[in-house]
Amino acid sequence: MKTKRIWQGAFALLLLCTSCVDNDYDLSKDIDMTVTLGGQNLTIPASQTDEITLEKILDLDDDASLEVVSAANINRFPGMNIGDYVLYKTTDNPNYESYGVEDVTIAMSGHEEGISEPMNFGVCPPIDMDITVEVEECISSLELKSNNVTLDIVELHEADVDLDAVMTLTFTGNNNVKKLHLEPDCKFVFPEYITMEEVNHNGAYVEDGHTVVFPDGLDIMQGKKMEVMLKIHHLDFRNLPAGQGLYAPGCFALNMDIHIQGHATLNTKDFPTGNTPVVLQLKGVVDTESEMTVQSAIGVFNPELDITVDPVDVTGIPEFLANNDTRLDLANPVIKFTYVNNSPATIEVNAVARSYDDKNNLLAQVGIGAAPKAGYGLVPTAPVILGTGSNHVALVRRKTSANDIEIPALNDLIERIPHQLCIEDIQAQMVQEPIEVKVGADRYNVETGYEFIAPLCFGKDLNIVYEDTLDSWNEDVKDLDIKQLTVNLEAINSIPLDLDLRGANRVWAIDVNDNKIEDIVVTVDEAKGVVKAGSLMQPSENTVKLTLTAKSGSLKNLDGLIYCLQGTESGAGVGVQLNERQSLKLTAIKLSVPGGITVDMN
Repeated sequence: MKTKRIWQGAFALLLLCTSCVDNDYDLSKDIDMTVTLGGQNLTIPASQTDEITLEKILDLDDDASLEVVSAANINRFPGMNIGDYVLYKTTDNPNYESYGVEDVTIAMSGHEEGISEPMNFGVCPPIDMDITVEVEECISSLELKSNNVTLDIVELHEADVDLDAVMTLTFTGNNNVKKLHLEPDCKFVFPEYITMEEVNHNGAYVEDGHTVVFPDGLDIMQGKKMEVMLKIHHLDFRNLPAGQGLYAPGCFALNMDIHIQGHATLNTKDFPTGNTPVVLQLKGVVDTESEMTVQSAIGVFNPELDITVDPVDVTGIPEFLANNDTRLDLANPVIKFTYVNNSPATIEVNAVARSYDDKNNLLAQVGIGAAPKAGYGLVPTAPVILGTGSNHVALVRRKTSANDIEIPALNDLIERIPHQLCIEDIQAQMVQEPIEVKVGADRYNVETGYEFIAPLCFGKDLNIVYEDTLDSWNEDVKDLDIKQLTVNLEAINSIPLDLDLRGANRVWAIDVNDNKIEDIVVTVDEAKGVVKAGSLMQPSENTVKLTLTAKSGSLKNLDGLIYCLQGTESGAGVGVQLNERQSLKLTAIKLSVPGGITVDMN
C-alpha cells in the first residue's frame, strides 16, 4: 500500500516564506534565519487513498486454491454469493478400486449308492401281463465339502450355483429280466433347499423346484445304465442342519439325499416264466464330474478393500494468510467425500485427515469415523458410509443437514494454511449386512475423491496478520527538523474483521533501505488503534492515531512505516462471508507536527 505525497502543502508554505526575503541583505550575518512554522501544531494538508478492496489485497493467482465464487462456478458452492471467497481444493483425478468376493468352487467329496428295498413281483404266470409294485426306500446321497472357501464370505444364506450331476439307474435280482419300467408317478425328490433347472429327458419336468417328475415313465434295460442328466442352479442354506453350509470360517459341507419314488412294473414277456418268485432291487447313484461353482450369493461378505485418495496441494495462498502467526477460525469448513459405488454393498470408511506444511511437517490431524490406529488420541466420529450409486458425504465442523458428519475439530486442519491436505490410513469394509453379490474377483469398482470447501466466513478465534508498507516519505522530510509526528487515519471499513494496530512490534519506522529505524518510536493510541469491522451494507467509520517520536535527533531519515494489522473477529462479523467487494478506504491521512516545523534558512 503506497501513500500519495502528503507533504506538498508544507513545501508550498516554505516557498511562500522564502519569497518574502530581500536579497540585498546578507541575512546570514546579521539575522538568525532559523524559523519555526506552525506554532504549537502544524497540520499538513490531508490526503486519501484509493479504495483498497479485498480483490486488490488478495491479488489471487490463476492457480490459487483460494477462489472467488462466480456465475460460472456458483452451482459448486450452494448458499454462497458471487464475489465470496472460498478455499477450494479437489483431487485432480478420482481413485479407482476394483474388488470382489473371491471365486468359490466346492468339489464332491463322496457319494453313496441308493438301493431300494426288495421288490417282490411274485411268481409270473405264463401269460402276457404287467405286474406293478411300489419302489420303497431308494435313497441316493451326494456329499460336497471344502475347507478352503474364501474368507471373503462371512455368512452364506443362498447361492446361485453351477452344478451338473447325473442320476444313474440300474436294477439287480435273481432272474434274467430284460426290462424294468418305472411308472409315470416316478420322481426324484431332492431336498427342499435345492432348486433344479428343467430336465431334458423323456418329457421330464421340475415340480416345486426340487422334484423331477417323469410323466412318460422310465425304462431300465438289463445290463445297461439309464442316465438322467440333472442341473442344480440354486441352494438355500438357511435351514440346513448343524454342520452343513458354511458352518465355520472357510469350511463348507453339504450332504444331500435324493429319494427315488414311484412304482415299478414288469411285463411277463420280459423274463422267463416259472415257479421262482421274481425279486428285484432298484439302484440309483448321483455323481458329478465337475466342482460346484458359486456364481452369485446372498450373505454377509468382507472382501479386502484398498481405497486410497490422492493428496491435494494448497497453492497460491496470499502471503498474509500464509503468515506463521495467522490462525484461521473458519465457521464451517467442509470435506465433501465424493464417490461412485457400482457394487450392491454399502461400504464403511474410517480414516485420518492430515495437513502438512511445505517441509512435510504434520500440522494437524483429525479422525474420520473410528480412528483406525490406536494411540492417535483422536475423537471418534460417525463413519463415512458409501451407499450404492453416485453421491457424496459431507464432513463438516457444524451440521447444517441431517446427513452431515460433524467433526468439531475440522478447522484444526487449516488453522494454519497447509501446503498439503491428505486423507490417510483409510480402512474400508463392507457393512456387515446381508446382500447379494456376483462372485469373482474385480467385479465391482469404487471411484473416490474429495473436495475441500472452506468459505472464508470466520469464527471468534480468528487471528490474521497482514503486513504492509507506507513509504516514499523521505524526499519530503529529509530537509525538515521534525522531532515528533502525529498521524491520524480516517478509515471506512466494509471488511467484517477488526483490524488492530495495537500491541508490541505492530508498527515500526523504516529508512529508504527498508531498515528499521531504532531511534524512532511509534506509539499506537490505545483508544484509537482499531479499525472496527463493517459490512457491505453497513461499513464502519473509524479514526486511527499514531505518534512517531525521535528519541534523539530528528525524523530526517524516515521513509515510511511497516505495519502489521491483526485481523480478529470481535463478534460483529461472525458468519459474514468475505467478499471481493469488501474494502478499506483511508478517506483522510492527516499529519500533524506538535510544536511546528523548525527550518534553518541560513
